Amino acid sequence: MYATQSAIRSVPKGDSASNAIKSLTAIHQITGQYLNKKDTQADYKNTSPNSDREIEAFSILTQVKQLLASSGLQDGVGVPAAIHSTPRHAGKPSGSARPPQEAIMGLFAQMSAASAINLFEHWGVFDAIPVPQEVSGAGAEISFADLAKKVNVEEALLIRISNMLTATSILGRFRDGLYHTPTSLCLVSAHPMSAMFALLYTNIVSVSTSLPSYFDTYGRREPVGVNHVPITFHEGKPELKYFELVNQDPKRMNEFMKAMSITHSSRVPTTGMYDMNSVLSIARTDRETVWVDIGGGGGHTVKLFLQEYGRDGLKASQCVVHELEDVVEGASKAAQEDDLIKDVRFLPLDFHRESPIKGALIYYLRHIMRDYSDQVCANILRNVARFLSSEARILISEQITPDYPGMDSQPSSQQIYAAFKDFSMLPIGGKERSLDQWRSVAAEAGLEIFRVYMDPKGTPHGVVELKLVDIRSEEVHV
Repeated sequence: MYATQSAIRSVPKGDSASNAIKSLTAIHQITGQYLNKKDTQADYKNTSPNSDREIEAFSILTQVKQLLASSGLQDGVGVPAAIHSTPRHAGKPSGSARPPQEAIMGLFAQMSAASAINLFEHWGVFDAIPVPQEVSGAGAEISFADLAKKVNVEEALLIRISNMLTATSILGRFRDGLYHTPTSLCLVSAHPMSAMFALLYTNIVSVSTSLPSYFDTYGRREPVGVNHVPITFHEGKPELKYFELVNQDPKRMNEFMKAMSITHSSRVPTTGMYDMNSVLSIARTDRETVWVDIGGGGGHTVKLFLQEYGRDGLKASQCVVHELEDVVEGASKAAQEDDLIKDVRFLPLDFHRESPIKGALIYYLRHIMRDYSDQVCANILRNVARFLSSEARILISEQITPDYPGMDSQPSSQQIYAAFKDFSMLPIGGKERSLDQWRSVAAEAGLEIFRVYMDPKGTPHGVVELKLVDIRSEEVHV
């Protein structure tokens, strides 16, 4: 029954009714082998359990019903669903809404869970819990007594903190100990989400304690430069840029890079949004430079485009990756071990001060602009556009936030996720932008939006295509 218990923990709370029914149906299929009945709610409503196995199965199904009926999280964003279930202009909460006081207290429940995760990560608790090696989960449980010894924590304290995580289904509990759920498996140190959690906990939770002092010191306005941002202020080094701060500690930088690998997952699309037909038609010619990835790190994004479009004409030798000088040497050397990108040119560039290589068709910036203020972004775009030809394009691959989040009677999980991501960029002086905000930043650099391509899978990510200000009006493609 371990697999079934884990399945229960993974049901998305606060999800749509259709997805909840799908989740319930899936768990019925798991428990069907114990009940020998059809996978419908009707089969167990009026049936009494006749054995210990059936009693356990019925208990699980009851938990499922309670879980689906309760309010919880939206899409893993970490915000109680009930806080946005009241229509904006309603005179009183709707029937499905929790009382306002309870919704506010729910926020602190989620904050407490995040604090418990942070402490358990620091103690190595998630790594100390056995990882199941098979579907049955045999041998994947650990008693509190044994776990306390492994992590050198008082057993009573361990149980007390774990209660916060078992109550929120982050960890699984049997009578005398714990086991992993699909969520907690993402928090073992080898998983990139563990590094992402640590990054966000520092940048949001820790820095939030200094935000009042920061804005009292610098004024109640958005950060404008590359230094004197909330996180460097919080850590007592306001004169540093965020990435200078991170780079001072090699371990911190390694964890940052590990966390960033999540941004290249299927959840955050890279290819499949921009119409590559015009790029590929020119790539099939003898043009020396077609694609320039500005701030492209070790070439991971270029590699994805070559994997997707290499057969259609895009060649590695036509691609350039611009990065800081201290990154280029190592990235270029590593690329020689990869047949797909060994012919990509890695060239040094400080995009705050310099312009990229001339003559390319595409200048691509993925998840670069969100790290900076409007003023800094406009300066970067001016540098890129300085030698831009009339046919060349600047592509900005970023989240495109809703213009007016919260205006809907019940904002979607995507809207909440977009607002959360924007807030998470504030501590480093960055910003996620709406289409109107992109339009404004582009105009400051003598550019305008030509087309916008949204992720066909429905995420808030998209590609904003910019050209010099002398062309047709923009078009939006979804």
